[in-house]
Amino acid sequence: QSESVQAFLLRTSILDRMCGPLCDAVLPAPSTSGQETLEYLERTNLFIVPLDSERRWYRYHHLFGDLLRQRLGKPKEFAEFHLRASQWHEENGDLGAAFHHAIAAGDFVRAAGLAEAAWQGMEESFQTAAWLGWVKKLPEEVIRVRPVLCTLLGWAFANAGEPEASELRLQDAERCLDGSDVANEAHKPLPATIALIRAYNAQAQGNLATTVKYAEQAIQLIPENDFYRRSQAAI
Repeated sequence: QSESVQAFLLRTSILDRMCGPLCDAVLPAPSTSGQETLEYLERTNLFIVPLDSERRWYRYHHLFGDLLRQRLGKPKEFAEFHLRASQWHEENGDLGAAFHHAIAAGDFVRAAGLAEAAWQGMEESFQTAAWLGWVKKLPEEVIRVRPVLCTLLGWAFANAGEPEASELRLQDAERCLDGSDVANEAHKPLPATIALIRAYNAQAQGNLATTVKYAEQAIQLIPENDFYRRSQAAI
């Protein structure tokens, strides 16, 4: 293959699945568009598998992909390739793929932010366990300085029926808040949410007095127009 096709094959081998615009994002200033190259690879039977009838998404045959990744190794641009893929996936609404590429790039701060952004959608679709699996890939030193992430972990462990693990993360969140910028808008709802989670944990443990204590605390802290969280505390 030509040098440009070889470069395309090696750099896009980091992708579990690929489309033209994603390939363009990973390869800076390609000589041929990603879509054209993907169609060329399919025409020449170069171990590429279409994933839809529109020929938009593809993947490499697993053995060929393994071979390409082995040949690619970890050049100095390796993290850059993954970061470009992460940014493209985030901009196109796939926070899961964006998170995993950020982890592969070693950008744990970016990955933590993506986990925070993905929480609500995953929690509402009953994917708490999957979300916990993501966050467990982050280094402890990254987690413990992010009060939002620690609070979300408190929710996740409460949902998973692990009140002790939940409480430890809530304490981490409070330690962060003690030294944080009180004007930070993202931090303002956290004390109320922490109280609400503690009410749920106490209820799960059969401690009704503590349940009432924290539910009442949550109602005092939650703004009157925040009907959803106020209803959770009232219930």
